[in-house]
Amino acid sequence: MSRTRSTLLDRPLDVLLRPERLVEPHEDMYDGSLSVKAQSTVRLLVFYMLNVVLYATPLTIAGFGVAADATAPETIAPWLGLVMDPDGAWAFLLSLGQNSLFLFVATVLTLVTFHVGVLLTRSSQGLLLTIRTVTYSTGLYLATIFTLVWYLSIGDAIAVADDLLIALQASFVYFFIDLLGTDLALPGGRPEMLPTTGLTAVGTAVLVALIVAGLYYLYLLYLGARITHRGSRFAGLVAVGFVTVSPVLYVVGSILAYEFFGGVFL
Repeated sequence: MSRTRSTLLDRPLDVLLRPERLVEPHEDMYDGSLSVKAQSTVRLLVFYMLNVVLYATPLTIAGFGVAADATAPETIAPWLGLVMDPDGAWAFLLSLGQNSLFLFVATVLTLVTFHVGVLLTRSSQGLLLTIRTVTYSTGLYLATIFTLVWYLSIGDAIAVADDLLIALQASFVYFFIDLLGTDLALPGGRPEMLPTTGLTAVGTAVLVALIVAGLYYLYLLYLGARITHRGSRFAGLVAVGFVTVSPVLYVVGSILAYEFFGGVFL
């Protein structure tokens, strides 16, 4: 089956209009040698890491997660001193890693649940093809979702939209707290009602963009199961279904872990 490969100039259009091109694999990803597959994996990981850095750098510059009183290790302080103050550079790197961590964990969770889905439907063409799909879905669309959430959290003019998003998340968690019959409480308390009064046009637009990015994220995973793994529609739905329930597994696991082991919830 022949497909037209996208060029770099096509990529922005592919992200918006032709997401199926993002997961169209080259034939050597199926039948190539081990070295060819290794090179493909490295290219995908480099692409992913660049997207993570593009996501986390603005957060770090804005002061999120900045490590206070960080002291650069003696082994690397001279190298960091070639660029800027060693302790300042070390604090920046620590914060960059901290701000990248949540997206990385979400990527791993997506990778595991998606691959379990294609394995159970016996449509898996190998882990490399899953890595390709998850790299693009999380590196592009999930990173966009996290960036929009970050924008909501710092924009004074769209505070109502941020409050609405927080209330929805809290309601989601409290649903499972009640279902499991625990007496846990989130720091912000149980939301009484969803705040919508005062929702600005910009806030509404950001919330709509969040929904659109989420749909793209799931749709690309579906396309990955269908195109990359050459699975059926059923296989695509199963793979997406496994990814969709992963937040449920995370919340339930966090509640149970708190109940049995204590510690910080979520």
